[in-house]
Amino acid sequence: MRRLPGLVLATLLIVGLTSGLAVGLDPQAATAAPSSSELDAARRTILGQTNAARAGKGLAPLRLNASLNTVAQNWTKKMSDSGVMSHNPDYFRQYPAGASSGAENVAYGYAVEKVTPAWLNSPGHYANIMSKSTDIGIGYYYGSDGRPYYTQNFASYSATTVAPLTPPAPSSWKDFTGDGRPDVAARDSAGNLWLYRGTGSGLGSRVRIGSSWGAMTTIMAGGDFSGDGRADVIARDAAGDLWLYRGTDSGLGARVRIGWGWKAMTALAAGGDFTGDGRADVLARDSAGALWLYGGTGSGLGARVKIGSGWNGMTSIAAGGDFSGDGRADVIARDTSGYLWQYRGTGSGLGSRVQIGSGWNLMTAITAGGDLNGDGRTEVVARDKSGYLWLYRGTATGLGTRVQIGSGWNVMTAIL
Repeated sequence: MRRLPGLVLATLLIVGLTSGLAVGLDPQAATAAPSSSELDAARRTILGQTNAARAGKGLAPLRLNASLNTVAQNWTKKMSDSGVMSHNPDYFRQYPAGASSGAENVAYGYAVEKVTPAWLNSPGHYANIMSKSTDIGIGYYYGSDGRPYYTQNFASYSATTVAPLTPPAPSSWKDFTGDGRPDVAARDSAGNLWLYRGTGSGLGSRVRIGSSWGAMTTIMAGGDFSGDGRADVIARDAAGDLWLYRGTDSGLGARVRIGWGWKAMTALAAGGDFTGDGRADVLARDSAGALWLYGGTGSGLGARVKIGSGWNGMTSIAAGGDFSGDGRADVIARDTSGYLWQYRGTGSGLGSRVQIGSGWNLMTAITAGGDLNGDGRTEVVARDKSGYLWLYRGTATGLGTRVQIGSGWNVMTAIL
C-alpha cells in the first residue's frame, strides 16, 4: 500500500493464471448472484479471518464500512459480468472523503473460507491486510461460470471521518424466534429446555424446545455461532465435549460437536462478538484463573487467545451484549464480595473494569438478557433466592432500576 499523493498501488491475486500463485480451483455450482444472506455470510467469514490474522500480530480489527462495501461489491460484480479479473483503477476516488490511504486485494476461484488464507500466503496481499488501515469493504459475486470473485478495499480514516458499518449480525442478539426481539431460554429440573419469547417489555408464553438436557453441565446461548441469522445454543456435557445446537424457526436443530476436553474449564460464557467479525465467540476460564477467547468461525471455534488472568475471584461471568453502548460486546462479572463489574470490549480483548452494582450475592443466576425492552442497550436478567426473575435495564453508565418479569424460577437449573 502506498500513501497519497499519487496513485495507490493495489495488489492483485490471480488464481491459476500466475505461476507463483497457481492453485486448483474449488468447484462451484453455476448460479445467479449471491443472496443478501449469502453475501453477509461471506463478508462475516472474510472479515473474521482477516481480523483474526491481524489480532495475531497485535493489530486492531478492521471496521466493516458500508460505503467501502458498495465500492467493493460494484467492482466485484463488474469483474464477474466481464469474466475478467482486474483492479478497479478508480477505487480510491470512489471512497468516502477523508481517507488518508487505500489499497485493494482481488481474487477469483477460491471457496469463501479459502480466499483469505490465499491472500495471507501472498506477500503483497498480506502487506495490505496487515497495513495501518482502519476500515474495510468486501465484495463477493459469482456469475454464469459458477466461480466466485472477491474484492477487499482497505482505507485509513480518522476516528471521526466516516461512520463504520456494524459487522453483519443476527437480526437481534439472543433472538431464537426470528421476530427481532431477544428471548430467554431455561432448563428445568426434569431436563426440559424451555423458550420464553421476548415481548418488548418482558417475557411471553413459553414453548418446550428440548428434553433430556439434564446431562449438560453448562448451557450457553445468545449469539449466531453458525452465521445463519439465528441465535444458537452451545452446551458442555459431563465428558467435556462441547456441542453446537443450531437455531431453527421452530427450536433447535441437530447438534454438532465443536470441542473436546472442556472439563478443564471452570466457567464458560458465550454469545458476544468480541472480535468484530459478526460471529459469536466463546469465553472460558481455566483452573488457573486465565480467561480465554475462542473466536467463532461459523462451523466451530478457532484458536484461543488469552485475554485475562486472575479470574478465579469471579463467581459469575456473563458475556454477549453491548452494555456500554459503544458497539462492542462486553462482559459482566460478579466477585466473591457481591460486586458486579463491567469489562468493556476493545475489539481484541477486554479493557478496564467499572463497578456497576453491589449486593449481587443475593442472586442465584445472572445472564445477559439482550435488549429486552427495545431501547438499544443490553439488559441483565437475574434470579434471586426467592425465585423472582428481575430485568435490570442497561444505561450509559451501568444498570438502571429493575423490573420483575417472572416468579417461580427456582425450578430452573439453568437460565440462558
